[in-house]
Amino acid sequence: MEQGTEQQTSGQQSKSPRMHLQQGLLEIYCGDGKGKTTAALGLALRAAGCGLRVHIVQFLKGTETGELASLAQIPQISLVRCDKNWGFTFSMTEQDKKEITVCHNQMLQEAISMAKSGEIDVLIFDEFQAAYAHGLLDKETAKDFILKKPATLELVLTGRNPDPVFLEAADYVSEIHGVRRTRNRFRRGRESSFKRNYYPKRKNCPVTKWGFSVMLDGMKA
Repeated sequence: MEQGTEQQTSGQQSKSPRMHLQQGLLEIYCGDGKGKTTAALGLALRAAGCGLRVHIVQFLKGTETGELASLAQIPQISLVRCDKNWGFTFSMTEQDKKEITVCHNQMLQEAISMAKSGEIDVLIFDEFQAAYAHGLLDKETAKDFILKKPATLELVLTGRNPDPVFLEAADYVSEIHGVRRTRNRFRRGRESSFKRNYYPKRKNCPVTKWGFSVMLDGMKA
């Protein structure tokens, strides 16, 4: 069963001059702490501000999250993710895994084509490590592309427990550790307050079961 993807781009025209990287690197944001996607999105913002074209592929993510609305306003950034939320890998059925793999491979192939054609300068594979580790994409195609990426492409991989082959090949590796985590009880109180004070004013930013806590922590940071 073939699954679709959601693609998000801005219809605005870029005012920044088109630039190109002379040398692109392979970067990895990993670790058990919060902030891996946040760091990658920060890099995307800075690159877009320099006139570079950025493409973000979000694996294993299908819920509405706050960054989608913000990134849609930036013409140099495009983002794709599956149009369905399959939840966590441990709760997926075998059929779920087959469907999400089809979606992931479609996004992967499109991103590879964009990179090889020179259409983009920065490519971010968000939550790539988990998708790769669980075999929810074509591992050989992904590995071959990452290890032989175009020389001028900046490639960013996020997620816990990266495969040693990527760690060895990476130019930058940032390992993010959690030092303190809010307790679930306290988190629920923050969510309730935030829903009352913020979400009634933002109808285009729906609360989701899993995405909400991530968004809250991002605002705190």
